[in-house]
Amino acid sequence: MKKLIEKYKYLLETEFAKNSIVRLFFFLELFLVGVSTLALILLWKPVNQPVPLSYTSFVQAVETGPWYLIYQFPLFGLLVLITNGLLAKAAFSKDKLISYLLMGFGAFVNLLFLIDVINFIGLAH
Repeated sequence: MKKLIEKYKYLLETEFAKNSIVRLFFFLELFLVGVSTLALILLWKPVNQPVPLSYTSFVQAVETGPWYLIYQFPLFGLLVLITNGLLAKAAFSKDKLISYLLMGFGAFVNLLFLIDVINFIGLAH
């Protein structure tokens, strides 16, 4: 484990990783993905019948699917975190504002995914 930490330690010592705004958005996104995942694991019980995956504004199910597809929201949130993090790191040396916007929009998208998960849990009960 120590070899692995030593191998990637330089990533934590970059200017990008030391920036307080980047760290704030990164940990906020990580927190939102974690809360979404934990909410699904702890508050929702899998069922054998298809579950609604998307709703209209009239609370009618538009799309249904197997129970495990509901975990796509935290998975997409993690994908947004990784993708925007890599893009923000690449853009940081040229334009810090673009990096902040990428990380901020990632946090916003993860917040929307959390709201989706909360709505799903509320409508499923």
